[in-house]
Amino acid sequence: MRKSTFGLTLLVMSLFGMCLNAQNFSQNLNKHFEHYLEQNELKPQDVQWKITNENTSQLSGVVNIYFTQEINGIQIYGTESSIHILQNGTTLRSNNRFIKNSVEKVSGSNAPSISAQQAIFNAADQLNYSIPESIYIIDNQGGADQRTILSDGGISLSNIPAKLVYHINENNDLKLAWD
Repeated sequence: MRKSTFGLTLLVMSLFGMCLNAQNFSQNLNKHFEHYLEQNELKPQDVQWKITNENTSQLSGVVNIYFTQEINGIQIYGTESSIHILQNGTTLRSNNRFIKNSVEKVSGSNAPSISAQQAIFNAADQLNYSIPESIYIIDNQGGADQRTILSDGGISLSNIPAKLVYHINENNDLKLAWD
């Protein structure tokens, strides 16, 4: 009985500690964005983001959180940012590559003008590759970014992942593209 009570207590304390850490990280991210909003470096509609990776250094205990800017669930290519948090919850360093006025910079349609398969054909043509096998959809995961897995077509060592992203062009406009 004592062993199971001790084990249960230890489990509850561990889970409570993880919840506190997650809460601290959210607070750090909120402060990160509040700073940019207060400095007028971003607008509220620019603060749409998704965490892409998170890890903790085994050596230092620093939590590294990587995130990217989005518009309506579609990633903006090139906006990969990060925040690095010490064990005591203070921000060690942050890096922000978000684009100000991102929503206003969207140019063109919010629907793709070509399919993921056509994007692969166009890329292969630009690289002077011939496609020896057919390219077909293996898995259509859907979502705002229309995440899709396509066959290798004989031009790749593995199946080809594709998703919609916004890409900033030479005119500083955001255009929908396949990645």
